[in-house]
Amino acid sequence: MEFLDKKHRIVLIAVAQGGPAGVTREELFQNMKLVMSKDTLSAVLEDLYFSGDINVLKDGNEIRYLASKEIRESMIALELQRFRLAGKLEKLKEASKNEGKDKAELLLNEIKDMSVSISTSIISLMKNSPSLTIPEYLESIDIINKDFLSKIVPLLEEKPSQRELEILIGLVSKYRGEKDAEKLKLALEKISQARQVQQDKTQDLKDKETNNSS
Repeated sequence: MEFLDKKHRIVLIAVAQGGPAGVTREELFQNMKLVMSKDTLSAVLEDLYFSGDINVLKDGNEIRYLASKEIRESMIALELQRFRLAGKLEKLKEASKNEGKDKAELLLNEIKDMSVSISTSIISLMKNSPSLTIPEYLESIDIINKDFLSKIVPLLEEKPSQRELEILIGLVSKYRGEKDAEKLKLALEKISQARQVQQDKTQDLKDKETNNSS
């Protein structure tokens, strides 16, 4: 499957947003002049016409571009999935503000719920002009990830198993060489030791609190 590039998606969405009436050539070129040249826009429109994604109508002296019915239906599906994604994000943000003892569990549950929702949405969008809808939806996820998820998810990630670490070291050795693999192994050992020291300190504090309360 080939996805449409950003230029083709921008133009196609602009035409689709004109609904069943479409947009005039003058309106489209006026709206697009800040992001692409007339020659580029003309070439993109030609591609979209021959792919069947848009139609061209001439009414007197006026030329109108109309998105195909399939594309307009796919925009409905895309906007609906974006709305659902925004709802999941709001729930996750609310969970992140929770200051109770169960905050980590709440966050983890909301992230799992969002992950399932994203997977379901992508599968659903595969049925609706995926060359347009999938990259647009993934772009929305990328924005959320940069602004919010990337700061939370690392805090909830489980410690990798010893087997996973061994596989990682093996892959580094294969693709980057033995020297880098040895450096990574030493670094991981130091991280493991530091984590163990921190865990021991945390446990000592808990033991002291328990003894004091009793």
